[in-house]
Amino acid sequence: MEKHVFGSTIEIEDKNWWYRSRRNLLGMLIKKHAPENIEKSLDIGCGVGSNFSLLRGEAYGLDIDQEALAFCKTKGYDYLVYGDIAHNNFQDNFFDLILCSEVLEHIFDDRSAVKEVKRILKPGGVAILTVPAFSILWHDNDIIGNHHRRYRKKQFAGLIEKEGLKIERISYWNFFFFLPALLVVLFSRLADKKDKKDLKLNMGPRFMDYFTELSFWENKLFLRVNWPFGTSIVAVVRK
Repeated sequence: MEKHVFGSTIEIEDKNWWYRSRRNLLGMLIKKHAPENIEKSLDIGCGVGSNFSLLRGEAYGLDIDQEALAFCKTKGYDYLVYGDIAHNNFQDNFFDLILCSEVLEHIFDDRSAVKEVKRILKPGGVAILTVPAFSILWHDNDIIGNHHRRYRKKQFAGLIEKEGLKIERISYWNFFFFLPALLVVLFSRLADKKDKKDLKLNMGPRFMDYFTELSFWENKLFLRVNWPFGTSIVAVVRK
């Protein structure tokens, strides 16, 4: 993660509608799908600790950014590990719950990463994976974030199933924001480079509250509706 992006993430992680909505959805999915007795949970790509409140039991954080891990010490993680999921020293069958949110797109060999998720997940354990969707939405933030790809649902499902994980739920997410995001991306491509603005939709508090309410409402529907498209893909998998 580049330094200016890291600083920005610390500033907005608690207030930005997208981060709040993602935490809300992950919490709902954990409540519905995760094992009742969670001894150990892992947040892959923990960053600045946005998902710490969702972890259960002994909370582990894994990241390749030392500065992010240092900040996470203030969050309350039990264990913080420097490294990436494709090359780790965790024991086999170690975690009951794994969160891997917006991480796989950063990894060139995403298949090895998913293989490692399966290896360290306990039998019966649950992993929740999220990735950005649709290459047509590729924009400057993907480049800044060092992304290798955006996914289609069929492609992502195939990646998971090839490694022997069982998919309990998979769908596109952020359905209602797909069209606005697409319009912003297309406009950005048409605009002169010097006139491009950061594509974070950082608007005033009223718009932020509206986006948050709408996204929370969509999250409730997510448990029952398979959206035909969205800006991200969310998968719940079990070993």
